[in-house]
Amino acid sequence: MEQLLLILFVLFSVITALLERRKRKRALEEATGANPSTAPAADDGEEEDVDGWPFPMGGADPFEPRSRRAEPPQEVALAVDERQAEERADSLQDAAREAAQAAQQIQAKHRIDELVRKRLAVTNATEEARSASRSKQIRWKLSAKEARRAFVYAEIIGLPKSLKDD
Repeated sequence: MEQLLLILFVLFSVITALLERRKRKRALEEATGANPSTAPAADDGEEEDVDGWPFPMGGADPFEPRSRRAEPPQEVALAVDERQAEERADSLQDAAREAAQAAQQIQAKHRIDELVRKRLAVTNATEEARSASRSKQIRWKLSAKEARRAFVYAEIIGLPKSLKDD
């Protein structure tokens, strides 16, 4: 397991280094204005190592003496600054879009809350009206005919006369 992790780490490091070198080479070509299609191709098909091993701190070997280090050209630094400015502008635009979407969602939520409150108020009012009308409906509607029937049923169902108190 440890050996597999070591192999994967080495493989990842090599691939990352190659990608960094390729990125720096493209940035250098863009800064100098050279077109890679017009550049003469290498006969053996391998990329030439222009800068040496790609170090993450500006591409120069940190252990090399300062006098021997190759300073990056002014044009490359300007191109990198422009690219960083564009990336910052893009990130600011993305942040602005996200903020606008969040504001719209909040406004929509407030609208929904208002509609729910209004709907609850209307349903509460209708329920109160219904309960008031139900209390009116519960009242006994007794006619003379129904009163006679009730009296007869009470005599039939009720206690016999011998048990009643007069």
